[in-house]
Amino acid sequence: MKRLRDLKAFKGEIEAITAMEFRKAPGEAFAQVQMGKTFIVTHRGKPIAVLSPPEPTAVELGAAAREIEEAGRCLTRRSGGCSTRCLGARR
Repeated sequence: MKRLRDLKAFKGEIEAITAMEFRKAPGEAFAQVQMGKTFIVTHRGKPIAVLSPPEPTAVELGAAAREIEEAGRCLTRRSGGCSTRCLGARR
């Protein structure tokens, strides 16, 4: 397993590690997963687990969609009156 300081060990890569490597340094693996890395854990050469960051929940996706929708509405309004949450109101 690549060390945390190794920049290639981050985001976008999938790395196979043995169960023994995972057992010796679980904190290192969890820290890298927290930053977006995915591991396939193997035992005797066969994949036994996938360790990856969680997918966003429906609640998180819904909140993000509402924020984008609100920002879009504020940007398209021609006559003031934007809410205080609007990007335009912060200027």
